[in-house]
Order: sequence, then structure tokens, then C-alpha cells
Amino acid sequence: MTVTRRILGALLVLTGVVWIGQGLQLIQGSAMTGSTFWAVMGALCVAGGLLLLGWPWRQPRERSLPGRTIQSVDPSADNGSMTETSLEDLCRELADLEAEEALLSATRNHLQHQIDFGFETSTARDREREVSDQRQELHRRIDALRERLRGLQGV
Repeated sequence: MTVTRRILGALLVLTGVVWIGQGLQLIQGSAMTGSTFWAVMGALCVAGGLLLLGWPWRQPRERSLPGRTIQSVDPSADNGSMTETSLEDLCRELADLEAEEALLSATRNHLQHQIDFGFETSTARDREREVSDQRQELHRRIDALRERLRGLQGV
């Protein structure tokens, strides 16, 4: 993706420079010569090309939810004292888990696209497996929490 972005950025800059030259009558012999429209369009192309060339080359690896901490609960833990957990607390925990799942899914989709479109590296493949495992475990937790909610709502 970065190679395509670099090529497109360079082409936009070059095209923009030519258009600016024609619009400002620096390059003669065209119907575009002397037209301020093409000078403005050229400037926009140069700006867009420079934007593409200056874009960050690496995307952030992980994203977190601002202001929220998601705590892992050991399923084997003694939760006899937790029988008083409110329905609202469980719904909030489910929403947090679903938000975390959405972030993991987006990361996994990004990695799969990277692999599918010929940018496969051992790092990307390993990271995709790791994220898939985390996502699968998260789905187990979400399913268990939904089952618990169904039991409480049916009472």
C-alpha cells in the first residue's frame, strides 16, 4: 500500500507542477496556458501529492479504548461473593467486551488484507494468529456473559 501511495503522490506532484507552469504561462503551447484555473488545480495536486508522500508509513499496532480499562476475569475464580452483581454491571461489562472485540476484529481484518494482498511477512502472520487467538478467547467470554445475562433476565 505504501508503494502505491508513493507512486500516486509523486505523480500528483509532477502533474501539479506542470499544470502550475501552464497556468502561469511558464510552459507554452497548450490550451491550458495562461489559465489561472490550471494554476490553482496544479497547486491542489501538488498539495495532495505532498500529503500522500508525507503520510505516516506505519500504522499504530494496537488501539485502546480511551478512558476505559478492560479487566480480565479468571473463569475458575471463586465468584460466590459476586452473586449480587447487578444486571447493569453485567451489561456494562458486555459492552466493554464487545468494544474490545470490535478493535480486535478491525486489527485482524487489517492484517488479513495485508496478507491477502501480497504483503505477507512472518511478523504479520504471527500477529494475525495472535490476534485471532485473543479474539476467539474474547468470543468465549462474551458468549458466557450473554448466557449469564439470559439466565438473570429469565428469573
